[in-house]
Amino acid sequence: MSTRSNKTIPTRRRRTKQRTRKLRNQKKAIGKGLEGLQYRIQISALDCTGCGSCADVCPAKNKALEMRPFGEEYEEQSKNWEYATTIKVKTDLMDKYTVKGSQFRQPLLQFSGACAGCGETPYAKLITQLYGDRMLISNASGCSSIWGGGSAPSTTFCPNQEGKGPAWASSLFEDNAEYGYGMAIGVRKTREKNPITNGRILKPRTRHRPKPIL
Repeated sequence: MSTRSNKTIPTRRRRTKQRTRKLRNQKKAIGKGLEGLQYRIQISALDCTGCGSCADVCPAKNKALEMRPFGEEYEEQSKNWEYATTIKVKTDLMDKYTVKGSQFRQPLLQFSGACAGCGETPYAKLITQLYGDRMLISNASGCSSIWGGGSAPSTTFCPNQEGKGPAWASSLFEDNAEYGYGMAIGVRKTREKNPITNGRILKPRTRHRPKPIL
């Protein structure tokens, strides 16, 4: 296993000498409604596992990311990360239900305890970008029990700037379907008892209800 002293982390290729406030090497944002904005992929050096997957799968002809030794990048990238976390998330610039637009949404899954290069967490990250502000997660026992919510006392999921985020819970063993069904029934009953929410009336969906087995 590599240590922090010799691992490599992805960093934005140094293509320009442009400097805007505290972030270097930004790129002019391209697209309708993005005029006057700059773009940069910023990595958290202390949380990167060094697997290199992001650099490997980059579809650009000239790779946007390259792996560099941790020791060379830690000081600069840590300062960049601290500044990047102060920038307000912009959620109204692109349609989130497009491939490109979804990736400009804030992930509400970050810094998981998964193994380096895990293929499961990118899917979970994507769904939080689409629906994370109102997600209820019924977890099944497995890897997701560890990286998803079992890394006590920390948790993988986080809220957005409005304080909304996924609600994660795990039941014992492999009964997450029944567990999740109970959560769905609970939400439905809550809406039926409280039909007025945020100034609008929520109509409960009519679905086939299974007959009890005697």
